Amino acid sequence: HPYQVLEWCFESFPGGDLIKFLPASNMALPKENILRYSKGLYEKLKYIINYVPDPSYNSDVPAECYLLERIFYLIWSNNLKEI
Repeated sequence: HPYQVLEWCFESFPGGDLIKFLPASNMALPKENILRYSKGLYEKLKYIINYVPDPSYNSDVPAECYLLERIFYLIWSNNLKEI
């Protein structure tokens, strides 16, 4: 669930039943929004993308990227405090 990723990366974040997101995470960002967070955050996100499931798991659904797609708008439109 996207909130599990947010809990792994941030101390707190706006909650609620819905997460506002942009499909395919198509957005233009000022450099300041990207530099707001440490290299450690981006390493955590890269770790999620590089996850390799058990070979017996057969799916064409990139679930890890789905999770990140759902949280990018929240991350870059807020000033969240990293863990």
